Amino acid sequence: MSFPDAKVFGDIVRAQSSLGAKIAFRDDVAEVSFEDFGRRVERLVQGLLAAGIRPGQRIALLGRNSVAFAEWVATCSAGFIPVPLNWRLSRPELEQLLADCTPAVIVADSVWIEVADEMAKVVSSVKMRVAVAEGREGWTSHEDLIRRSEGSATYPAVQPDDVACLIYTSGTTSAPKGASISHRGLVENCKASATQAIGVTAADVVLCVMPMFHVGGLCYYLLPSYGAGATVVLRPMFDLADLVSSLKSHAVTNVHLVPTMLGDLIGHPEAPAAAAALRRIVYAGSAMPVAHLKRAIGVLSGCSFSQSYG
Repeated sequence: MSFPDAKVFGDIVRAQSSLGAKIAFRDDVAEVSFEDFGRRVERLVQGLLAAGIRPGQRIALLGRNSVAFAEWVATCSAGFIPVPLNWRLSRPELEQLLADCTPAVIVADSVWIEVADEMAKVVSSVKMRVAVAEGREGWTSHEDLIRRSEGSATYPAVQPDDVACLIYTSGTTSAPKGASISHRGLVENCKASATQAIGVTAADVVLCVMPMFHVGGLCYYLLPSYGAGATVVLRPMFDLADLVSSLKSHAVTNVHLVPTMLGDLIGHPEAPAAAAALRRIVYAGSAMPVAHLKRAIGVLSGCSFSQSYG
C-alpha cells in the first residue's frame, strides 16, 4: 500500500486486503491471508456491534502472541480500543489495570482464561467474554463469533485523533499508566518504522517474538510490518530453541530482538545456518555493548543491524 494515503489504521487494513491470498500472519494454529484477515476483522466488528459493544469502548486482551490477538488489535479500525495486558503481571496487578481501563470486552487465550474468568466476574464493566481457543461456559468462542457474523459491517467513522489503542507502561517506578495512542500516531509510526527504523518491505518474512502488550513488539514492529505487506510469523513468546527453529523453517528475513535475546542467539551453535535468510536484526530495549555487537556481526555476517530505541 501507499503509506502516505493512510490517515487512520482502518485505511491500512482496507488497503492491505487488496494483497489477496498473500499470507499476512502465521502462528502454530492459523495462517491468514491479507484478504482473509480484513474479512475476519470485519466480522469481529460486526459481532461486537451486534452484541451492543460500541466504538470507544475498551477490549482487554490477555494472552500471548497469536493471529487471533492481531485480529482483535485491528478492531481499532472501527473505533474500538484494544488494550493488550501484560501477562507477566500478578493477578492483583492485572485487576488494577482492568479497574482503570473499564473494558466492555475481555479476550483471553487458553493459558490465561482461568485467571481472566475470575477477574471478569468482579469487573462490572465487562459485558462480553471471548475465548481465543476452546469454548467455555459464559464465554463466546473467537471462531464462532467470526463464523456467525455474516455480511458487511458498516464501520463507524473514525478520526485521526481518536484513540486507536491503550498501552500500559511497565510500572517500574510506580503503578502502570495507560498511554493512549491515536490513529494518527499509530499510522505515522507505521510509516516511519517500516521505511526507516526496521526497514521492512513486502518481500520480507518477519518474526515477532516480542510481546504484543509492549509498544515495541506491537506498534514499532508487528503493525508496521503488516502495513508494509510483509508476512508476519507470530511466536507466543521468546524461547531460544523456538527462535532458532523458526528462523530456519520460515526463512525469516527480519527479526526484532532485545540485546539479551541476541546474545542468546549468537551463542547457539546452529544460529549461522538457521539465520541463512536473515538480512536484518533490529534491536532495542537497552544499550548494546560494543563487544556484543561485534561478535554478532561476526557470527551473523549476512545481516545488517539496526538500533531502534532504548
